[in-house]
Amino acid sequence: MTPSLSVMKHSLQFGRMWIVKQKVIKRPIIIAWQQQYSVGNDALDADHKHLLHLINSFYVSSKSIKHEDLEHTLSALTAYSIKHFYNEESHMRKILYHGITKHQALHEAFIAKVQGFHNTLRNNRHLELGVEVAKFLASWWKNHIIVEDQLYAKTKTAAR
Repeated sequence: MTPSLSVMKHSLQFGRMWIVKQKVIKRPIIIAWQQQYSVGNDALDADHKHLLHLINSFYVSSKSIKHEDLEHTLSALTAYSIKHFYNEESHMRKILYHGITKHQALHEAFIAKVQGFHNTLRNNRHLELGVEVAKFLASWWKNHIIVEDQLYAKTKTAAR
């Protein structure tokens, strides 16, 4: 997050914080990649790292006053998610993952939700929605990657 020009005139950057007229404003909390997120597949892990980067970028954009930043980042996230979900579902078919139908439904619901957010942003130019979307994305990451994706990762491990 970059502070506005007026804030910058009265502030100093100190590490990960901005000190503004004796108030401390923390930079956005960003989800960092951890090994526990790995599904044991380098290509899918790389996809997940890029998705995480896009989620973090959206969070930073949600603090922006530029509507275009939100739309651009959400479009990139949607497009990359579709590509990743295709790759992930192909992998699930390859390892004969029994939960693929449920997992595909979760992917479809995610895309529908994000497209709904995108349509709202595009049609209403509703900047406050950015924070709601950022919260949804962080929650989805925690549940989907840490819980749901680990189920097929365990299936792959058990199949060895």
